[in-house]
Amino acid sequence: MARIQEIQNKDNEVNNEILSCLNMKNPQSFFMLAGAGSGKTRTLVEVLEEVEKRYGEELYLYGRKIAVITYTNAACNEIISRLKNSDLFSVSTIHSFSWRLICSFQRDIKNYVRIELENDIDELQKKQVKAHNTTTKTYIERELKLKNKSKKLMNLDSIKKFIYSPDGDNTSKNSLNHSQVLKIFVKFLEEPLMQRILIRMYPMLLIDECQDTNKHVMEAILKLQESNSDRISIGLFGDMMQRIYSDGKHDLNKVLHGWKSPMKQMNYRCPKRIVRTLNKLREDVDGLVQYPNDRNEEGVIRIFLCSSSINKIDVEKLICSEMHSLTSDDGWINSVQSLILEHQMAAERLGFGEFYSHLHSSNKYKNKVTEGKVVEAKFFGEQVLPLVGAYKNDEKYELAKLAKKYFKQFNEGKEDLNVNRIQYVKESVEALSNAWTEAHAPNGFDLLRIIKERDAIQLPDSLEIVLELQDEQKEYQNDELEIDNDFEALEKVLNLEITQVEKYTKYMNEEAGFATHQGVKGLEYPRVMLIINDSEARGFMFSYEKLFSIKERSDTDIRNEKEGKETTIERTKRLFYVGCSRAEKSLAIVLYTSNPEEAKENIVTSGWFNTEEVRVLNNLSI
Repeated sequence: MARIQEIQNKDNEVNNEILSCLNMKNPQSFFMLAGAGSGKTRTLVEVLEEVEKRYGEELYLYGRKIAVITYTNAACNEIISRLKNSDLFSVSTIHSFSWRLICSFQRDIKNYVRIELENDIDELQKKQVKAHNTTTKTYIERELKLKNKSKKLMNLDSIKKFIYSPDGDNTSKNSLNHSQVLKIFVKFLEEPLMQRILIRMYPMLLIDECQDTNKHVMEAILKLQESNSDRISIGLFGDMMQRIYSDGKHDLNKVLHGWKSPMKQMNYRCPKRIVRTLNKLREDVDGLVQYPNDRNEEGVIRIFLCSSSINKIDVEKLICSEMHSLTSDDGWINSVQSLILEHQMAAERLGFGEFYSHLHSSNKYKNKVTEGKVVEAKFFGEQVLPLVGAYKNDEKYELAKLAKKYFKQFNEGKEDLNVNRIQYVKESVEALSNAWTEAHAPNGFDLLRIIKERDAIQLPDSLEIVLELQDEQKEYQNDELEIDNDFEALEKVLNLEITQVEKYTKYMNEEAGFATHQGVKGLEYPRVMLIINDSEARGFMFSYEKLFSIKERSDTDIRNEKEGKETTIERTKRLFYVGCSRAEKSLAIVLYTSNPEEAKENIVTSGWFNTEEVRVLNNLSI
């Protein structure tokens, strides 16, 4: 008890340590290590409230603000709400923050885009000159890219103002995409002028979930701090053990020389039993030991080992029943949060497996499809399908609102809008709706051709190119074509029924009843069922069977370990940590494997679970 009180007191001192860094006269930078359930957001809010009391009047007087960067819009809204919508704080995602700083520099943005286009065109032309076969899909694709980029370059001077929406489709001719905004921000931040502007606007910059913030942005911000350490306080809040996405800066905690390092050790969320497992998982990573709060209950944890061939729906119902018996918690009957290893598992269960696997196999789309940032899918999910849905449901107001937002006839500065144009929009949506029959739904190409033929909605560049690419192929259909190009995955997806895109969209909007370990980072639930199945996940980034020593490490794993590179086991352990640490009361881990008995022996040997906590299920019996 005395030890817990001592840790609690130390945690409470963290606020003062951070406040000493957020000093207008003597700014310092820091990285606050905060394990799962440590109350990171609460600390952030409490510190900001105190900063407002100390420096609010001074900051208001000079028109300055405190910038807070979070990973998701939901997190932004949570922090804004807790800060009572105070104007002193600018809370946003990294994309919104970046755009806010660069949007005024339209001439410089245009120059950047011009150079980017010229470089891309030059690179494509060099590849075309070297090509030996001009009938391959790769050659044709590059020709279409050249045509597209050359057209953009030719029309560049006609663009008066670039626009960008962090949550929008960004498909108009004068819009920038998400990656462009970050690249431009990073480039501009190299200049002393942009550094001065940022510091003048925001003498304090706090970044939540810093371990998953884009590594190029993080490196630019670290250089900013290094050159201006006496003029700005940069505060990082995060936990490298909870790094999920591959585009984060993996060595962030090792390069912060001279930064303060406050640390929180209490876990206010998880029951004591789960905290012990979390500590075991971190033991050989960073050695952080967490302590459960006095009010945390003991909790229950069980790991169920099941044959890969067993009926999964039935066995998961059985496990819920068993957990109900163990915990006497009725919530295990009707209120359980199921977490899955990867999106592919949800895709197979919810009916968009082909869509997901095609995109996830592509280097271009691999990260985007896991984060719900596939522009092409958003085009259908946020524009085409809602328009058709509103038309079919006779929702006139919704249809008018969507048409006004997306149709070219409303959005190209045409002041002479008349009944004929409105009628044209109606006929276009009707043509799209008629693509559905009682027998089947259309595929993506079917809908794209209708949109293209009627010149109805601005298509993303990639969809323009892939549609033209498929039509070009008809001329070469008797030739042997190389299947090696950026658009192969996209072509496969567009040949699927559009229902797969619709199901994917619902899943990413959290309307399908499943969540992934990645998607719930920062959230918490009383009862968690962690569902693990390497073969169903079909991924190569994670392997629970390697983590639990059921499957041997590959030569690549061994080589990466020797070279100090990240391994599959390290990535999987972090994912497992995130999943386990969501539980507030009890946790059931369901592991599907080809050899449950061997798995039990290895798992018990790991020391993460006790013998009585590991169960083997055979033939739907506990």
